[in-house]
Amino acid sequence: MIKLVGIILIVFTGAGIGIFASEKLKQQLCSCRLLIEMFNSISVMIRYRAMDFYEVSKELKENISLSKLEFISQLPESYNGTNSFSDEWHKAVESDSQIGFEEKEILHSFASNIGTSDIEGQLSELELVSCRLKALEEKRKEDYIRKGKLYRSVGVLAGIMAGIAAV
Repeated sequence: MIKLVGIILIVFTGAGIGIFASEKLKQQLCSCRLLIEMFNSISVMIRYRAMDFYEVSKELKENISLSKLEFISQLPESYNGTNSFSDEWHKAVESDSQIGFEEKEILHSFASNIGTSDIEGQLSELELVSCRLKALEEKRKEDYIRKGKLYRSVGVLAGIMAGIAAV
C-alpha cells in the first residue's frame, strides 16, 4: 500500500512539474499583454492629457489591472534631484522578476528614449514599442499553445515512467 502511494506521489510530482513549466509560459504571455495595455494607457495619457512621465507613473500606479506589473510600483512620481526618470525606469524594470528577458529589452530601449522628443515623437516611440510587444505576444501565445501542452504531457509521462521504474 505504501509503495502504491509512493508511486502515485511520483506521478503527481511529474505532472506538477509539467504544469508549473506550462504556467510559467502562461505568466509570460499575461505579462506581455499587461505591458501592451500599459503602453496603450500611456499613449492615451500623453496624447489627450499631455502628461509628463512622472504624472504617467502616478496614474499607472492607480490602475488596478496594471498593479500586477511589479516595476510600476517602483517608478517615481516626482523628480528626486539625483536620477532621471529614465534611470529610475531602468532600475525598476531590472528588479521585476516576472517580466521575461525580451520584454525587459523592449522596456530598456523605451527608457532610453523617454522625454527626448516632443509629444509626437513620444507617441511614435510608444507605437513602435506596442508593435514590438504585439509581435512578442504572438510568439508567447504560440509558445504557450505548443510548448505548454508538451510540458504538461511530458511531466505526466515522466511521472508515470518514474513510477513504473520504482516498481
